[in-house]
Amino acid sequence: MIDPTLIHYSFAFCASHVHGNRPDGVGSITHEEKEKFSEIKERLRQLLEFQITNFRYCFPFGRPEGALKATLSLLERVLMKDIVTPVPPEEVRQMIKKSLETAALVNYTRLSNKAKIEEDLRGEVIVPAPKKLEDLIHLAELCVDLLQQNEEHYGELRRHDKMDKNKISKEDDDVPGGHNESDVDFTANTGLISTSELATAASTDGPSFRYCMPTHAVYTPPVPTAFAWFSDLLVEHAEIFWSLFAVDMDRVLSEQAPDTWDSFPLFQILNDYLRADDNLRNGRFHQHLRDTFAPLVVRYVDLMESSIAQSIHKGFEKERWESKGNGCATSEDLFWKLDALQSFIRDLHWPDAEFRQHLEQRLKMMAVDMIEQCIQRTDSSFQSWLKKNIAFISTDYILPSEMCAMVNVILDAKNQSFKLTTIDGIDLYKFHSKIDDQIDKANVAMTQGLSSKLMSVLDSTLSKLARYDEGSLIGSILSFTNVSSSGKDLGQGYVNFFRNNMDQIRGKIGDDLWTLNFFEQWYSQQINMLCNWLSERLDHALHYAQVSSISHIIKKIYSDFELQGVLEDKLNSKAYQAVAQRMATEEATCALTMPDVGEDEPCDDIREGDEEDTADESTSNIPRGLPKPKVAAAQAAAVTNVVAGRVGNLLGKGIGGLSSKLGSGSWF
Repeated sequence: MIDPTLIHYSFAFCASHVHGNRPDGVGSITHEEKEKFSEIKERLRQLLEFQITNFRYCFPFGRPEGALKATLSLLERVLMKDIVTPVPPEEVRQMIKKSLETAALVNYTRLSNKAKIEEDLRGEVIVPAPKKLEDLIHLAELCVDLLQQNEEHYGELRRHDKMDKNKISKEDDDVPGGHNESDVDFTANTGLISTSELATAASTDGPSFRYCMPTHAVYTPPVPTAFAWFSDLLVEHAEIFWSLFAVDMDRVLSEQAPDTWDSFPLFQILNDYLRADDNLRNGRFHQHLRDTFAPLVVRYVDLMESSIAQSIHKGFEKERWESKGNGCATSEDLFWKLDALQSFIRDLHWPDAEFRQHLEQRLKMMAVDMIEQCIQRTDSSFQSWLKKNIAFISTDYILPSEMCAMVNVILDAKNQSFKLTTIDGIDLYKFHSKIDDQIDKANVAMTQGLSSKLMSVLDSTLSKLARYDEGSLIGSILSFTNVSSSGKDLGQGYVNFFRNNMDQIRGKIGDDLWTLNFFEQWYSQQINMLCNWLSERLDHALHYAQVSSISHIIKKIYSDFELQGVLEDKLNSKAYQAVAQRMATEEATCALTMPDVGEDEPCDDIREGDEEDTADESTSNIPRGLPKPKVAAAQAAAVTNVVAGRVGNLLGKGIGGLSSKLGSGSWF
């Protein structure tokens, strides 16, 4: 390739000779010279037009540096009628516009052949629609790469437009008469132009050359108005390029099967490029792209909403409530689909703000509806599970893992709802506050249901201990016959109950904060129930079986809930202090009223309550809850006297009194 600056100087010399620019004002040429110059000028114009049309191949990667700018400058000089009259700007614009329109077709044709899209659409072999779409996506990637290369390697003309204009204005101020004066005057006595002078006359980016020219030759660089036009025309070149792509895109998309979404990657590739380009954003092709894909996006959201609703209905019907992830299988699938749908629409980066806001609002509303259905179905199943074993109240009861999974679903819904119903953490449409209230209500209902179920076991245990109340005939009989041992077995059974359930809750429910709050609430309810039960018996001394059992429960419940993280101020409440003080009094009373018992007597167990007795009881031949054989006779005689006295009283009152006493609750 010949340096365009060298061609420029040569053309300037020829033009000066043909049009005449001698100091004496006299010049002459032959007809043959003039015709030859016109022929060369036309050939040079065609060459420049070809180079601009194929600028990507004549100036690959913008090399040589500054060559394209020099070519545009030379084109403007060639289009001049003479060396003085400037060429009309519109003529230069039309010339460059025509070349760039042709360049768009040339560039796109080469890329489409490379991507084989022409063979897919117009070939003799029938190509499946998915293969056509795959090739179209590949073509889109090639087109984006090509235009990015144009911006990177040929966009310097845009950046230099303003700089060139400022430079020309400055030269006009420095040189009297403006830029029409000769910038390089070859009237030196030597008849030659020096290298330094030629470098000054050349363009900023062009190299320096030394030429031998006659003294009358004058080089006057033109005003580079083509640079200003080139920036706008390069944008128009890109729009024309994309319009050619749009023809093939529309045809390929029209051949795709309905309700298929494989074309969305095509939109993302094109939209991500167009929205980042200040010149092409919201341009003709960008608008066409939005109009083409908007119906597909709406249809996709409609079908996904229907699909998610069906999955909720069918999923909860078949749900086995096994823990999976942060909830159950159905809830995990639901929250994943909602998040994936919102992420997909968000990653589209829809260029139209109004339509984008409409999609955001619709997806947030959809998430609220789906989460609400999930909560309702979960709460309904939870209440059903509570009613399943309502009659089973025993210290052997352990919360089912299915109920723990339901609690996890509600807790996960609360965490997911913030992300799914807000925009960047802002509750713009007030959807989150609505669904959050419903989640809190369901959470409170579940917490109360679990507490009631667990508290029913303590209530049952205290009911059994109430049989030992003072004045109860059945309590004396039970003690004499050793039906319930010392009563400590009953207390140990309840201790095992709440330990097992604490382990179940801690292991199956994933929210540690919820677990801690539930333990605090459960602990407070147990202490209050024990306090109320003891308050009802302020005027009566407790039986040694009651003292043994409740003392064991109260000490173990404090230590075990402390290990679960319940704080000291929650543990050492006023109710607990009242219970502890009452039990200390009852323990002292028990020790005084049974002075003959040995070291294994229940009151001793109370005073040594820090020991774990489960293993010891399994290895002992004599139950720790019973007196030793040496005092068994004395206790039996005492119980016999009490029973005989009460029976005598009953007989003294008559048969009616006996029947009423037998029917009273004090027997049981």
